[in-house]
Amino acid sequence: MYVCMCHAFTDEDIRAQIACGHTSVNKIGRSCGAGRDCGACVKKIQAILRSKPAEGGTIELKIAG
Repeated sequence: MYVCMCHAFTDEDIRAQIACGHTSVNKIGRSCGAGRDCGACVKKIQAILRSKPAEGGTIELKIAG
């Protein structure tokens, strides 16, 4: 789904920015431009940021045995 129409960024593109350590709308904007022109995508970017687990989170693996 497109998030930023000004720069043709999808939700997957925004998640890739987050994975690279850009953990705020401002950091994402400085990196790729999303959220810096018309601003219509800022709330969508914020929602994606909220849905992404915090960096350094843990994943529990259950190993049989």
